[in-house]
Amino acid sequence: MNYDVVVAGGGIIGLTVAHHLLKSRPDLKILILEKETVLGMHASGRNSGVLHTGIYYPPETLKAKFCKKGADLLFSYAKQHQVPVRKDGKIIIARSEENAVGLSTLMRNAKQNGINAVLMDRAQIKQIEPHAFAEFGGIHCRDTAVIDSKKVL
Repeated sequence: MNYDVVVAGGGIIGLTVAHHLLKSRPDLKILILEKETVLGMHASGRNSGVLHTGIYYPPETLKAKFCKKGADLLFSYAKQHQVPVRKDGKIIIARSEENAVGLSTLMRNAKQNGINAVLMDRAQIKQIEPHAFAEFGGIHCRDTAVIDSKKVL
């Protein structure tokens, strides 16, 4: 059989490339070569599944832009294709007074990167996670999600 495109690797990158090629050209015959017996056997199928927002990256950096946009796109993809995803958020806790100073930088990043995040005090954090050591406060980054990475594949 003849193929128009051969993609090497059945991880998230290879499958995404094949998916986008088929979306733009449904007539293409694509062969995906994978050395393992299942897709995503390595990094793609073993990662945490966390869809990070980019809160740690300074605004206007490529990391910040790609992280936020990639997470938003994957979250939308999951909803559209019934892939399990939870948008519970995450709490970033300052473990010391020195760490607490850095929370303002993270909040500035969040605001400028379009990330839904709120500064929280100890009591607010304890409502979400009673076992957290949150004496110095933290941030609730509400946009962080967790996806079933194997189902994405």
